[in-house]
Amino acid sequence: MTKIPSVEEVICEWDKKHSIGINVEQWHDLRDMLQDLTADRLALLTELRDSGLLEDKLYEQGGGYRLGDPTHTVYEKGNNHGHNTLARNIKAHLDELMKSIK
Repeated sequence: MTKIPSVEEVICEWDKKHSIGINVEQWHDLRDMLQDLTADRLALLTELRDSGLLEDKLYEQGGGYRLGDPTHTVYEKGNNHGHNTLARNIKAHLDELMKSIK
């Protein structure tokens, strides 16, 4: 799984790459900016996870007859295996990404 780097990791990597030496004021400015970006990334992942797109889908059970009513269709949750398995895996991955941000 891809780990989303912490604010400190990003600043240190940036400082090493550019070899300019970050003073205390620059460090605080970068930290504040990256913490805002981190909060935005976390909000985006949370919105995607909670959007409803990854919820279990109902599927129409074969036959659809119950109690003598031929127009009644029985729906069951969790039997649309293709979508539901994929959705659960995506949600789990989003949860892991979100944990790596904090």
